[in-house]
Amino acid sequence: MAVDLSAVTMDRARTRTVSLNSTGTNAVEVSLPVGCRSIDVFFTNGSGSAHEGRIADSGTDGAAQSSDAMIVPSGALYNYPVSTDVRAPAAPKVYLSGHNSGIAHLVLIPGRPGSP
Repeated sequence: MAVDLSAVTMDRARTRTVSLNSTGTNAVEVSLPVGCRSIDVFFTNGSGSAHEGRIADSGTDGAAQSSDAMIVPSGALYNYPVSTDVRAPAAPKVYLSGHNSGIAHLVLIPGRPGSP
């Protein structure tokens, strides 16, 4: 159920939604564009109400979310800085989980030109 957003053009902030795993504690791997420097994330349940979620920089798609995942409280918009390795500029990844069959609402935020 991995989601590949790596082809999204990062000339400005972009919005995307990601469907979460039907088992709420399992992670969905999201590949981000190389130019993405941070993401804003807000979690909802299947009916659109705000709900708690989790985000991590490591994990396995479809498996239990990492124990070191950041908890995003219900109703919170959380800004998550994206870790990039300038030595190997591959698409960065994040792992999201939340309410069973919920939605993660993302704003992909580009870096400044010339920023690492």
